[in-house]
Amino acid sequence: MTEALRPPPHLDAEVFTREAANSGTRILDARSDSESFDAGHFPHAIHAPLKSSFFSTSAGSYLAASDSILLVLENGNDADLAARQLYRIGFDKIVGWITTAEAQENGLFTARLERINLPEFNSAKAVVQGEIIDVRTTAEFQSGHLEGARSFPYTRLKAHLDALPKDRRLFVHCGSGKRASLVASFLLTQGFDAVHVDGVCDECERIAEAQGVAY
Repeated sequence: MTEALRPPPHLDAEVFTREAANSGTRILDARSDSESFDAGHFPHAIHAPLKSSFFSTSAGSYLAASDSILLVLENGNDADLAARQLYRIGFDKIVGWITTAEAQENGLFTARLERINLPEFNSAKAVVQGEIIDVRTTAEFQSGHLEGARSFPYTRLKAHLDALPKDRRLFVHCGSGKRASLVASFLLTQGFDAVHVDGVCDECERIAEAQGVAY
């Protein structure tokens, strides 16, 4: 292994917390389970499931090239995998990592992301309380969407933050809940009142079918 690809260091809870306080440092939480992330995570962490295409997408979409990165990993053996994926897309300032278990044992998961399962989601009520943010692709949105929803494809959302209100609750959904998890966690780091609407959007499919559009 070359020097450039040396795995990032394992940090203890005290050092991780100190590094996280530095300006320009961002945290990627690589847990696969969004429900676990929503229930508790390190403040200002972005959910970025490691063993999926969403890990690199989260970094590429929501981080800046100048950012230093801290990782929360389910397994310390994944540090090399995470570093390699980040290096491939131009992120080489990886400060270090801690495991999920270590963070939990040391009481570091003090933030939470509000979560609503789609079957319990009332879209009519949501547009009164705030905004429905649909983070699917433009084509998916055009094929069928919840009434009153606004389209912000998840890979391009960072460039349009000024179009989102900070004085209203943002109900973030996609087709399955996975992309919504990434976006809602990112919006939380930017000071928005975000809610992760999780689950398969059957209503989007029904709307598309009613319009005679292949979903």
